[in-house]
Amino acid sequence: MEENFHHKDCNDNDVISFGDNTYKIGILKQELIQSFDNNIGYQLDQKLIQNPIEIPDIIIKLPNIN
Repeated sequence: MEENFHHKDCNDNDVISFGDNTYKIGILKQELIQSFDNNIGYQLDQKLIQNPIEIPDIIIKLPNIN
């Protein structure tokens, strides 16, 4: 499968847009951190197991990004 993700070096003052909405990277990052808790990996794992797809725990643990 071809990878379509291209990492860009950016700082908190750079902006990203989704349609007509534009956000500073720093603000978006803060909101994402607050929106997701450490259970997101577990929740994803449980949904995938239902389908049945199993991912080892070590792969889905989120790093501390604070």
